[in-house]
Amino acid sequence: MAPVKREGGGAIEWGIDLEFHIGFINTISETDMEAGMSGNVIEFPNAKSIRSPIAHFIRLGDTGYRQTEELLSSGRFPVRHVVVDASVLRYQQDLVAALKAGGVELILDTKVAELASPSKAGGRSRGAPWADQSGQLLGPNKFSGPERGVIAKQIAKFAVEQGFDAVLAPTHFLDDSIYQGWLDLDSNAVEDLRNALDNEGGNNIRIDFPLLMKNTSLNDSAYSKVIPERLVNLPITNVWIRAAGFGADASPLGTRRYI
Repeated sequence: MAPVKREGGGAIEWGIDLEFHIGFINTISETDMEAGMSGNVIEFPNAKSIRSPIAHFIRLGDTGYRQTEELLSSGRFPVRHVVVDASVLRYQQDLVAALKAGGVELILDTKVAELASPSKAGGRSRGAPWADQSGQLLGPNKFSGPERGVIAKQIAKFAVEQGFDAVLAPTHFLDDSIYQGWLDLDSNAVEDLRNALDNEGGNNIRIDFPLLMKNTSLNDSAYSKVIPERLVNLPITNVWIRAAGFGADASPLGTRRYI
């Protein structure tokens, strides 16, 4: 196994190259080897390497970024894609600048989903620049009516000023028991964010769509039809699936099967 670099779509991805060279049968016998004979090599037709590269993204997080600093300073940080939380960026400015200088792709997590959740809005996510200073949740009213587009403009300005390469769209948990219309509002928010980025000079900053939902809903036939139809025409590059509810018996094999 060896690290592999894959280029395409303007991005460079690092992963693990599981490469098995299946190309020939060596017919040298033990007797031939002892006699110094070369033997015969029969090549397989159309021999190909089997590769399974895995793109590697890491999140700086709240405290683990100190280790990232050490790895980067010692030249032992091969990762080319890093997710930065807007809520803690002010503590990581030097590290983020060093990553940017080293050609690492920076993805901004807006933490909007957390700021809309009663159980998470009071945590570290409230450090995001667009968090409501009065403590109110970023509910549906913040993404519709007269306030529609305000948060998108704040995110766009921040992303351009900080030099991000991509932004995770301000989406929400689709299985919210209180409000069931997030898919429509989130789709509108993506459009608003694209316009805001372009107006701020961030034409080259891509938008990725975090799809937050229960694992059971992800496998629901109704969802599997509606969601692609809703997302297909949005100005997004990638969809990030953030599925909840795997249960206490979740296993590596189950995760692989899910992927």
